[in-house]
Amino acid sequence: MKEEFKKTYIKLLVPVVIFLVLIYLARLLEIIDLGSSQANRFISILLFVLAVSFSIAFPIFYRAWFANKVKDQKETSVDDFIRFEKNLMIIAMTAPYFSLFAVLFNLPAFYFAGVVLFGIYSVYYYYPSDKRVDFEKKLFRVR
Repeated sequence: MKEEFKKTYIKLLVPVVIFLVLIYLARLLEIIDLGSSQANRFISILLFVLAVSFSIAFPIFYRAWFANKVKDQKETSVDDFIRFEKNLMIIAMTAPYFSLFAVLFNLPAFYFAGVVLFGIYSVYYYYPSDKRVDFEKKLFRVR
């Protein structure tokens, strides 16, 4: 189960890393030129809010929904738990993808830093470590 979570995590993370490297290489080699123009305020705020939502808000709501769903059960099935964990990772690991758009749209420094930090937070916090998975298995009474 833990290995399955780690494979899902890697599958979600690798494309972001590859695309970020490609975008930075393209900018370094001047294949794409974003110029000095910056994204308009609406796009900056939208990307910032989406990064916050997918990094913090939606995972909290989804976790609360799942906890409420299984609260009256004596134990949670392994299949339900695996589905929950994978969906939680998919939701949270959407946040790093907004970093790609932050680079492409050349966001102002504040919004760029925020989007990137929320992406890094998602990558760090939702890593399926053995300790975190064991804690959640105990918390949701997975047998």
